[in-house]
Amino acid sequence: MSRSILLASAVAALAALSNALWADKPCTTADFEVFSEGFKFPEGPAFDAAGNLYVVAYQKESDIARIAPDGKTTVFLDLGAVKEGAANGMAFNPADGKLYACEYEGKRIIAIDLASKKVETVVDSYLGKPLNEVNDIFLAANGDLYFSDPNREDETTGGRVLCCSIADKKIYLLAEGLAFPNGLTVSRDMKTLYVAQTVRRNVTAFPLSDNGHKAGPGKEIFLMSGGNGPDGIEEDERGNLFITHYGGGRLYYVSPQGKLLGCASGFGANLTNVQAKGDWVYITEAEKGQVLRVKRSHFTAP
Repeated sequence: MSRSILLASAVAALAALSNALWADKPCTTADFEVFSEGFKFPEGPAFDAAGNLYVVAYQKESDIARIAPDGKTTVFLDLGAVKEGAANGMAFNPADGKLYACEYEGKRIIAIDLASKKVETVVDSYLGKPLNEVNDIFLAANGDLYFSDPNREDETTGGRVLCCSIADKKIYLLAEGLAFPNGLTVSRDMKTLYVAQTVRRNVTAFPLSDNGHKAGPGKEIFLMSGGNGPDGIEEDERGNLFITHYGGGRLYYVSPQGKLLGCASGFGANLTNVQAKGDWVYITEAEKGQVLRVKRSHFTAP
């Protein structure tokens, strides 16, 4: 092995260690509100145009809850009652007024009309083969759907991320060989795809090109230790990322390069997903079955 390779390896190791140390720094216990509770395993928070928040696994796994702006919670749709499978990641599309969801039991992406509650299949295969077990979804401004597709039979290298272009009716493979890809988001300028690889406990950034339909080699930007690893990711208007730590009970706020800008704890151990809206950051927490919210100023105040 040459000196240059050894040096490069050492630099990479130090960078990984630096990120790990950042993630291990003590968090500040946050003042937060319990926005809603009584969930089996809350995930997939998504706001509609009226400010209602939709979250999966309410009173039972197949329930999608609708939480009004005042916190009143009702069952919006029982997927099991209409012979559909349970879902996890969700995203609302203001263009067509539909709620898109990862129906992991049916291995497909579905769209739910909010008025009629009619369910339709958006994508259920790639290159003629069924999807693995779709997990989380991101809706880009141009209408493209990005989704993670982990493989339960090979959680170390069997996962992938795909993009479904509604406009040209094509599916693009962006990344594969991933260690249980979970939460994901795309930067507002459509130049970067961020993916939480839960088994590797890291967040990986992939450069995007070709209108977001092609991804280059990924680069680790944030590394966690302890717990299970990162779950949900949300980009804010500043281009920074909120990242939940499932099993670690922390909500991190990091720059696009992975620098830790803020951290909050005290919510419970199993933070799943995160959604920022207005002055609040909403978090789904599975240990206690709650939807919580914390002021953004906890992370952004000087």
